[in-house]
Amino acid sequence: MKTQEYKEQFQQIFENSMIGMAIVDLKGNWVRANKSLCDMLGYAEEELVQLNVRDLSRPSDLERTDELLNRLITGDTPHAKLEKEYKHKEGHFIWVAIAVTLLYDTSGTPMHYVSQLEDITRRKEIEDDLLLSEKKYRTIFENVQDVFYQTDHKGIIKEISPSIEMHSGYMRQEIIGKPVENFYYYVEDRDRIVQELQTSGSVIDFEVRLKTKTDELKYASVNARLVFENGQLVGGEGSMRDVTARKFNENVLQALNQELAASNEQKNRLFSIIGHDLRNPISGSLQLVDLMLHDIRTNATDEIERSLRMMQNELQSASELLEDLLTWARAQLNAVDFNRVEIHDIEDILRSSIQPAQTMAEKKEVTITIREVAAGAALSADRSMLKTIIRNLVTNAVKFTDPGGQVNISVEKKTSGLLFIVRDNGRGIPEEKVAHLFNRSFTYTTFGTNGEKGTGLGLDLCQGFVRKHGGEIWVESKLGEGSAFYFIIPRL
Repeated sequence: MKTQEYKEQFQQIFENSMIGMAIVDLKGNWVRANKSLCDMLGYAEEELVQLNVRDLSRPSDLERTDELLNRLITGDTPHAKLEKEYKHKEGHFIWVAIAVTLLYDTSGTPMHYVSQLEDITRRKEIEDDLLLSEKKYRTIFENVQDVFYQTDHKGIIKEISPSIEMHSGYMRQEIIGKPVENFYYYVEDRDRIVQELQTSGSVIDFEVRLKTKTDELKYASVNARLVFENGQLVGGEGSMRDVTARKFNENVLQALNQELAASNEQKNRLFSIIGHDLRNPISGSLQLVDLMLHDIRTNATDEIERSLRMMQNELQSASELLEDLLTWARAQLNAVDFNRVEIHDIEDILRSSIQPAQTMAEKKEVTITIREVAAGAALSADRSMLKTIIRNLVTNAVKFTDPGGQVNISVEKKTSGLLFIVRDNGRGIPEEKVAHLFNRSFTYTTFGTNGEKGTGLGLDLCQGFVRKHGGEIWVESKLGEGSAFYFIIPRL
């Protein structure tokens, strides 16, 4: 009686099941099919039982299907599961998930296959769409030049695009699993971006400095955000773009702008000198000529002599200024000849260089002394440039030294070359001006102790000519105590 009940229960389950069910003989012929399966395949049961499973299968699936069914027959597995395509009555194929077991007779001999079939066509379409989307993402991920990355909540790199190799020299396998902080050139950049992420949750176009596998510095622009799940921080993700070339161009442009600003400053200074410092002595000399013409008519010889001496001073000042202007202008155009020769007569060079400043020094009762020249001092340099450097430094020293003061010159041997020192006990330079004295964009001019005017060109010339020799020039000064200008010319 129970057997009959079981048969009836199976029959009810078979007929009313929401998924397709079928009984298939061992040769693959359909024996029974419920309504769900018939609806799924588009056949009436009477039509379906006239067909074999192979009639609805793709040829490419047959070998795999036979292999699974044989494992059921041999007892290798109690049931078999597979996904395959069946041909619908209308001609298109649908995807079906199949679970198969064997039905045995009372003697234990296999009689039929009992199959449960579920239409998974929509699921397969979604999977295909996901695979296609993933393939597109993977193609972009692997080929885009920007670097995409993901980290966990501790900053360990979980994923990074292969483009990292092009920018850093690291293979992605060398980076995954490593702390992101290992790849910052400066740790403060890491601290800055972490602080911004903690504050805002994201960063846009955030510039950091990273290091390559060979410790080269690279600039990168980072877009990143924190990732949360259920309110908990689980990591971060973002992209990086190599902006090293852009940064280099920005620096070049900045340098050019600074050079242009300095050039404009020099131009303005030049016009100021021409319009004031050079015109005044010429105008003054013309006025003196008018006075002398008047004195000649009145035979005032003493007045004529006094006017001539004043004119001499004015013209001497104008001549020196004009010489500096011309030399400075040629230097700006790189038109100054550079003739390096061996120089052994250092003391003679010093004496001839300080001669133009002697007249001013005598009037102010300032003593110019060559204090010390190291024995055997010699160097390879351009004589004219060397004399121009010394002349300008000595003239400046006299100009800013009070009457009765001293200007001392010395030359010392150093390992790197000859060190020239021009030292005075004059008024000195304010501390805030010293650091900028050789900055071309900074102009520092002031009157001498007797009202002498300065242009600032002399120090420009000195710095340019010293650098031409590969040397250095600097100053030490204390307000009210004097200044010492140093320059060193390297030995060759």
